[in-house]
Amino acid sequence: MDEQELPDSHLAAIFLEASFLHEQALAACLEEIGDELDLSHPRSRELAERALLHAERAAACAGDAANTASSPEAQAVAKRSLVIGRLAVLALRGLLADPRLL
Repeated sequence: MDEQELPDSHLAAIFLEASFLHEQALAACLEEIGDELDLSHPRSRELAERALLHAERAAACAGDAANTASSPEAQAVAKRSLVIGRLAVLALRGLLADPRLL
């Protein structure tokens, strides 16, 4: 089945589910890092970079869901997820660029 053959409401649900799964992966990465982020430690840096990747993907999926959602409720959920994803991306990019954490 082609993407154009799916109704927008179904696409929005798929995108929201994908966003949720990336958010879960992001949370798992952050949980494994723990309370202290030490970017000089290769495993911590790898997990932080992986968390950033999942945050970017979650935000992208949420944006797609917001663009395809047909109901106001689904749009609101998607937009909220998009904002949270964007904030996570900005925070992780800031942490990864902060030389004090090296």
